[in-house]
Amino acid sequence: MTGIYIITNLINGKRYIGQSIDIKRRFWDHRCVSHERNRHLRFALMKYGKENFKYEVLEECKEDELDEREKFYIEKLNPEYNVLEGGQSSRGGMTDEIKAALSESGKRQWENLPEDRKKQIVSNNLVGPRKGHPVSEDTREKLRKANIGKKQSDETIQKRKEAMRIKKENGWSRDGSCTFKKVICIETGQVFESVKAAASAFGIAPTRISSVLKKRQETTAGLHFKYFESVETIPDECKEVGQGMSCCPKCEARESVKR
Repeated sequence: MTGIYIITNLINGKRYIGQSIDIKRRFWDHRCVSHERNRHLRFALMKYGKENFKYEVLEECKEDELDEREKFYIEKLNPEYNVLEGGQSSRGGMTDEIKAALSESGKRQWENLPEDRKKQIVSNNLVGPRKGHPVSEDTREKLRKANIGKKQSDETIQKRKEAMRIKKENGWSRDGSCTFKKVICIETGQVFESVKAAASAFGIAPTRISSVLKKRQETTAGLHFKYFESVETIPDECKEVGQGMSCCPKCEARESVKR
């Protein structure tokens, strides 16, 4: 059905008038609150609930008559939720008069804001661009001045420390270089370049292997893991070697490295 429709708030009586070449489908669009383009109507739907709105067809008409009939009903009924005058302007093309009115309205809203709120808005808008995005010298200077005298809160400092700790545990240093610790599986003797590599080889979640390495649990999937350490032993460590051994495993490995 093509024509003009009206949506009425049953709680306060406020209305919205629109046009569509498929009114039934348009009604479904309005009921999907997150997709509602008119912010006044969207906030009302969120506040009062879509079940408290009545949807009616005002007039069926031809497609080429939609703009004229929409403007007629908006001028006649003055619906509270409509921002634009209707017609082509309601489908993305604003007239110069409407643009000027919206601009003046925005200026008045800004002038009426408290100074602390203005500073907060300006500060929030002076955030850095996406990584790799070019930044002009003028913008850099504004950012520098905006951050003069600012001190990070204890909460922010702790968050940054925690982020660095997690990155370090996952094998990354401050300068971005990789510092992965090698991991050895006790049962198989396999040495892996990182926890992630070991997890991939055995089909185990990396967090489970990390729990074993941090001694939060003894095994995972029946396997023992520990960080692979370079062999740096001294002969005194071999005092307690049993009679059946000529050399402890560490010293044997050390000798093989020397050869």
